[in-house]
Amino acid sequence: CDVFVSHCWAEGVFEFCAKVLKMWPRDANHLWCCFLANPQNGDIGVLLGDNPSQSPFARALLHAKHMLVVPNLRVSVYSRLWCVFEASEAIKAGIVIRMPHRPAPKTV
Repeated sequence: CDVFVSHCWAEGVFEFCAKVLKMWPRDANHLWCCFLANPQNGDIGVLLGDNPSQSPFARALLHAKHMLVVPNLRVSVYSRLWCVFEASEAIKAGIVIRMPHRPAPKTV
């Protein structure tokens, strides 16, 4: 995948999509996002196994060129330990991390 998305599950689908589209890298074609890639009705512990570094999340991240961090209006994305783990793994792997930001106020 070209793009790995990290989010904390507190955003709605419209907020999620708007932020992903706003941050989308020009050279990217494919997206990996957990709610689209992993089964959502089973025991996530089985997918994670004993070593988070070998989980589907970590393996997908290591193949990405970019990581998009999708904050939301309700909760800090970094209040979830898993999002912190993903960011740490991306930094270690030298993956470009993108986050939306508010434009700087205009000075007159």
